[in-house]
Amino acid sequence: MKCITLWQPKSLSYVLGVVDGDGFITGRAVGLRVKDRDFIETFAAHVRGMTGSKAKIFPCFRDGRRYWEFRPGSVALVDVLRNREFDVIPGPYCRGFFDSEGNAQIGKVKKEGWDGSWDRRIACYSNDVGLLSYVAGRLALLEIETKRPRPMKITKGKKGKNPTFEMKIKTSKESFMQFRSQVGFSIARKMKNLNRIIETYHPLSMSERSREMQRKGAASKRRRRSEVVLPRVLSEIVLLRDSGQKLTIRNCSRIIQGYGGLLSVYRHRELLQMALEV
Repeated sequence: MKCITLWQPKSLSYVLGVVDGDGFITGRAVGLRVKDRDFIETFAAHVRGMTGSKAKIFPCFRDGRRYWEFRPGSVALVDVLRNREFDVIPGPYCRGFFDSEGNAQIGKVKKEGWDGSWDRRIACYSNDVGLLSYVAGRLALLEIETKRPRPMKITKGKKGKNPTFEMKIKTSKESFMQFRSQVGFSIARKMKNLNRIIETYHPLSMSERSREMQRKGAASKRRRRSEVVLPRVLSEIVLLRDSGQKLTIRNCSRIIQGYGGLLSVYRHRELLQMALEV
């Protein structure tokens, strides 16, 4: 068994990130059971490099699905991970956690007026908000901004009673590129999506075609705002007045959907005048 002082701090931080996610610790072993072979091979390489373990990766089946499991015995490694009395390196730790509990998703926005727009998302999940806050702190050290964790809708078939929280990386090309540079994924399918996300952003020197697509997108949003959103908001202002409510900015923004967005174009007084003149 290797001395703890000789263990690689990057490997130890990565393994801790995995254990905080999909991994597990028993009395004498550290383990992982997942469907991605490249993930478990990465985890096993880090553990073997620290402990010299000869344990093998083996297949197992749960609910009719095949998984890969790696469960090397190492009391010393278990003690170190449980005590957490070492300096956690942010990059490897976050990579281990995002390999376990993170994903990268991209797709076209399915909303009227958003033709050609992309829905880009890099996020991680947990039912422990405190853990997500800890991960956010490690990402902040890497200059990667995150959004506040938010509870997800409970889906049919979800196991357990505790809600799952989602924490997203701030949506911007700079944030995603910083995440790829400092964290990334060991899982090929996740890394492929991360690269696709960044590729969908326009380069700094955009072609005329790209500029034209942006102009069309902006025109489509303006058309929807004037032809769909504005008439509906004006009619709801009248209904709000008829119900006896005061037509304050606060009441209109709180009750009428889309009102706040129109305030970036119209003044509150202008919207009231247009509504009451109809």
